[in-house]
Amino acid sequence: MRREMRFAALREEVDQSAATLSKQLTALEKEGYISRFREYGSSRDKDTVWVMLTATGKSAFDAHLAAIQEMAR
Repeated sequence: MRREMRFAALREEVDQSAATLSKQLTALEKEGYISRFREYGSSRDKDTVWVMLTATGKSAFDAHLAAIQEMAR
């Protein structure tokens, strides 16, 4: 599992608007599940925002996946 992804690629993957995804990521970041880092380009539109899954986020994801698998049994 990848632990980091460009915001733009994540937005395409989940098929959400930038505003919607940003709002969701803010909630996840507040809980400590993800962190974000801005890599500055020559202008703001050339900046790259990276979204990273934290250790807490990975543990929560694994627990959620295990619970779903258990329900499916």
